[in-house]
Amino acid sequence: MHCRRICCWLLIILSLFGFMPHVCAQSTSGNDAAGTTEGTMFFRDTRWGMTPDEVKQAEPSATFTQIGSYWFMNEPVMIFEQYEASVIYCFFDDGLAVAVAEITKRHEQPTGYLADYEAIKALLTAEYGAANADDIYWISPEYENDPEKALAANAVQYMTNFWLGDTVIELILGPSSQNGQSVVTVQYADAGIYADMF
Repeated sequence: MHCRRICCWLLIILSLFGFMPHVCAQSTSGNDAAGTTEGTMFFRDTRWGMTPDEVKQAEPSATFTQIGSYWFMNEPVMIFEQYEASVIYCFFDDGLAVAVAEITKRHEQPTGYLADYEAIKALLTAEYGAANADDIYWISPEYENDPEKALAANAVQYMTNFWLGDTVIELILGPSSQNGQSVVTVQYADAGIYADMF
């Protein structure tokens, strides 16, 4: 249990702090972000509990870099039919438990990331209904009336999550220490694993 919590937090930290490969090659997969089959949520063509070999079979056009229990896709993919993203698959006990998609688009102005976050939140809300949680975490009250300044100073994190049966979808806008810019990530997690984390 403790190991799972540490691994999941490590995955979140890796995704938020930009430790994801950005490769120029395009994926030829037509897969979109999430869907359902017989009541089971999945990310792209994967399902919770799949082994790494099964995930590789579900992503036939992808190549991977493995770091421990984390499998980084070397090619970006399209999610929500309009956002290019780098993807990490995370395994616990050799079963798929978490998938993180980091939006690769970069903006000159910090508010561009907030616009992407709000647009993806609207897409998720249209698909799944109202979010279970929609929070903003401010590092200092001085930034609360100026989101652009807060984003530029890496002083705010936006987080929205949707509980959907056996899957939790968590949309995050937060700072990246790698390049000093904000980053938008969409994390899909096995609800049982997610519940153990928090």
